[in-house]
Amino acid sequence: MPANSIKKPIIEVISSSKLNDSQKEKIKSSALKVFELEAATYKFSEDRSMIAGLMIRYGSRVCDMSVKGEINSL
Repeated sequence: MPANSIKKPIIEVISSSKLNDSQKEKIKSSALKVFELEAATYKFSEDRSMIAGLMIRYGSRVCDMSVKGEINSL
């Protein structure tokens, strides 16, 4: 199978507000390090109910850095 036909892992990023390109690039770079990946496909979306912050999902792993997540953990 050619290397370019291999599916990249998908990382989902949900933020409380729209992210600019610079923010997205920083998140992409950090996510690759955290999840120990060389490359990935990213899905960015917004969820205003998060109040502030963001959540990053990769497979069954979740990195919740939202105010809503903090409140729910109390």
